[in-house]
Amino acid sequence: MTHTCCLPCFSQAYANELANAGSDAELAAAVQGLLGREGIAAPAPGTVLIAHDTRPSGPALAAAAAAGVRCLGLEPEMCGLLTTPQLHWMVMRRNRGEPAGEADYYAALAGAYAQLVAGTQPLGQVRRMGGGGGMAVHSGMPHWYFNCQQPP
Repeated sequence: MTHTCCLPCFSQAYANELANAGSDAELAAAVQGLLGREGIAAPAPGTVLIAHDTRPSGPALAAAAAAGVRCLGLEPEMCGLLTTPQLHWMVMRRNRGEPAGEADYYAALAGAYAQLVAGTQPLGQVRRMGGGGGMAVHSGMPHWYFNCQQPP
């Protein structure tokens, strides 16, 4: 049998409890209860990076995630529209104490790409598709060895 839900069955009850919280106070109590039942220590002070994708619901879901982060006593940092690899890279760099902005990501990616294609001819054209990745290629990397064109 194929299962299509994203959560393991044991965590579905937790997801339901969190989703059905009727107020901020009930949500905070549900989170604290979940942590207690699972034997998870409350998190130490810290920052959680939050980004969203291109779906219309993305910013609202990111805002809800930020509220949940604040509920745990942590500070959310809203990173805006990013691809999943961009966000993962930013978290890795932040954890290492290294520059982790979007411009830093593009500089690292462009540097790696330049090393990869050193001594080769330009690639030609890349047609961008919808979504965060296509927007990222189009807006953040025009200095690479290709032209980005919007699909017709």
